Amino acid sequence: MIHLGLLIFLSLAWPIGLLGDAKATLRISKDFPGRLRVFLSGTGKATQETEKFLSILGRDLNYSGYFNVSVKNFVSPDRMSTLKLEAKGYDLLCFIEKQPEKIRLVAQETVGWEMLFESSYSGQELSSQLSHQVADDLVLALIGRPGIAQSQICLVALDNNNKEQIFIVDYDGENLTPVTRTPDKKLFPRWLPGKIGLFFLSVRVNRIEAARLIFPTREIQVLPLSFLAGALLPNPRYPEILGVLSHEGNPEIYRIDWPSLASQRLTFSRFIDTSPTFSPDGEQVIFVSDRTGQPRLYLMTRTGSQLRPLKEIDFDCYSPDWSPDGTTLCFTAIRGGEKNLAIYDFSERKIRWLPTVGEVSHPSWAPNSRHLVYACAQGGKSQLFVLDVVSGEIRRLISSESQPHSPSWSR
Repeated sequence: MIHLGLLIFLSLAWPIGLLGDAKATLRISKDFPGRLRVFLSGTGKATQETEKFLSILGRDLNYSGYFNVSVKNFVSPDRMSTLKLEAKGYDLLCFIEKQPEKIRLVAQETVGWEMLFESSYSGQELSSQLSHQVADDLVLALIGRPGIAQSQICLVALDNNNKEQIFIVDYDGENLTPVTRTPDKKLFPRWLPGKIGLFFLSVRVNRIEAARLIFPTREIQVLPLSFLAGALLPNPRYPEILGVLSHEGNPEIYRIDWPSLASQRLTFSRFIDTSPTFSPDGEQVIFVSDRTGQPRLYLMTRTGSQLRPLKEIDFDCYSPDWSPDGTTLCFTAIRGGEKNLAIYDFSERKIRWLPTVGEVSHPSWAPNSRHLVYACAQGGKSQLFVLDVVSGEIRRLISSESQPHSPSWSR
């Protein structure tokens, strides 16, 4: 049964039971802190493969922040009525059917057994990749937001030879994989749209080089850019990059055409302008500048016009990142002598401090605009954490052994 206290939205914001024969689509607010109770199982022969698949799928749904999942291994098809009886104490029943040449997913509410989602997947292999895909499909169908189970995070960490390399890891901390094997120091890896590659900076003797890492070959292409002083940030909509260059002695923000690399200077001050972030539509830019004597946040268009300060945020700020849905901005700010994590809501013009411990740096939004990954330093050691900004739940992504830092979430 779906409790009245839950913020659940149907196509016209009516409870499921009041829609009669109308086709219902469950909608849950992005900012809803509670969880729907889900009974997850399947029909067919129960094996270690089915048990592992359901376990990963259940974890993916739990990590989304919207569900509290209980898992039961596959049962024979003739026990479907028993399965429904067991699911009566839950809000949703989700089950997998292994059929000839395909796998079928069904999601039903447990009052009236209204079909909320149904999808089929070709093949018979119950892989972890399929569980991630199923989880994302289900989250999108029920919530209307992109899932995060198929997303990845790039970062810098030490390899087995104590050299800094760029790594990629799945959103849940699995499959940590180095994608570079060069001896130079790495800085600021940033995803290219569509996960086709990364931009990063390579620190060699007496110089900093801009580089592009191409997937899936992992070829590294050095870009002919000089006077680099910050990350390269691709525009999510236009073929261009934002770069922080110091051609004239102090860091300024430049718009760089891709792939010609022709540059246009956007900021003009005697001080430091750095850490730009694009709005989701690629039309606006927020960046950090100390032109008033302290690092503050400023807004301008992608061509450098209409520059103005974000006056509501009147303290030292660093590393802003605009959420994919455009509603909020995350950043680090000095509070109590340490860099803490905060978010700014554009519509409400309010700042909210987030529950972190230690020196926080480089926050990056997940595709669902609900989760953040960030680096946290304590006692000289760095770790990566993922934070649900709605519920406040935190999970460690990568421990301190490899000194991970500079994470960036794929979108």
